[in-house]
Amino acid sequence: MTQNQHVNKIPIISLCNIIKYFGDGFYESISFDKISLDIYLNEFIVITGSSEHERVKLLNIISGIDNNYIGHAYLMGNYLSSLNRLKCSILRNKFIGLIYKYPFLLSTLTIYENVSYPLLLNGMNKRNARNHILKIMEYIGINQFADKLPKELPPLLLYKAAIARALITNPKLIIAYEPIVYFDANHSEQLIELLINIQQELGITVIISTHNDAITSKANRVLALENGKLKNVKFTN
Repeated sequence: MTQNQHVNKIPIISLCNIIKYFGDGFYESISFDKISLDIYLNEFIVITGSSEHERVKLLNIISGIDNNYIGHAYLMGNYLSSLNRLKCSILRNKFIGLIYKYPFLLSTLTIYENVSYPLLLNGMNKRNARNHILKIMEYIGINQFADKLPKELPPLLLYKAAIARALITNPKLIIAYEPIVYFDANHSEQLIELLINIQQELGITVIISTHNDAITSKANRVLALENGKLKNVKFTN
């Protein structure tokens, strides 16, 4: 998808002139300097930059976790800058799936229960949700481990469970914070291919924060965040 193909399309995420300060009230410096960004459906985006901390802060603004900034942010047409934390959380749970560095699975729940947890939080009936949960687990390749506890599985499968959990609410956007930082080359490649398949086969936008060249080479859009500025460094079909 080229930039011209975005004309007349409505972005799922829109940031306009985002300014964020870093400091303690006595000494402050600009962390983000008038960042603007539009994100559309079915993109595979990588955000790079020397500071992981800065990348995380940007993703937190995109996802509505952080609303302490100057500027305008929209999620699916909703003006995040005007919403309280509860309303932002409701929107985030509906439209965004989050994947962190660590799987953060609940140790006392089975893999099936961990994957299904966001649906139950949203009030979905367990019986009605079962077919959907099993379908997602099969797509990710972990359905045979549904009854296992996290301690019984290796790290790669735990991370796949975290990806399944992020998909379970049928989000428009997946945000992955440094997803392969703790894996070897073989397992990293498996996870990258899985995220690419999610974008290409399910039509879900995927945003990844990373400094790993193996991911940036496969993204259709690469953004570099340096010294509070965000710029496009790659944009392909």
